[in-house]
Amino acid sequence: MKPSILALILLVPLTVWAGYEEGIAAYNKGDYSTAIAEIEPLAMKGNARAQYFIATLYRYGHGKLRDQAQAAEWFRKAAEQGHLESQYHLGLLYRNGEGVKRDRVAAHMWLSVFAAATGSYRDSLYAKDAVRKMEREMSEEDIARAKRMASEWTPRK
Repeated sequence: MKPSILALILLVPLTVWAGYEEGIAAYNKGDYSTAIAEIEPLAMKGNARAQYFIATLYRYGHGKLRDQAQAAEWFRKAAEQGHLESQYHLGLLYRNGEGVKRDRVAAHMWLSVFAAATGSYRDSLYAKDAVRKMEREMSEEDIARAKRMASEWTPRK
């Protein structure tokens, strides 16, 4: 392999994360405009970690106007790619009707997908507890549909 091709192959992953790391550093200093400038282009290109970061900025109003609908959209984009924290937060937004129409089936599905995939026993318990509480207000048909959706779910890349 030619050295220039090898260098390109090795550098491409670094350029993808370069803006992300600078953005996180800026965020930690309270420089939200720089954080957004560094990370938002990565989110627009489909980077799930960057999408999650932008979603949290919208959710909590850090450097952006607080906008639950935008938060839900960015969480959805990352969640569909398999980003665990986004799956959890999207489930909560659907459960509470924040930024999206309240939808217990979608909430159940996303929280169940998260609970099955997370490596954290504690986080899994929190999600499962939220699901159990929602099931008290759901029909058997809706519960079955949510479970089927969760079991059939696969990430999009």
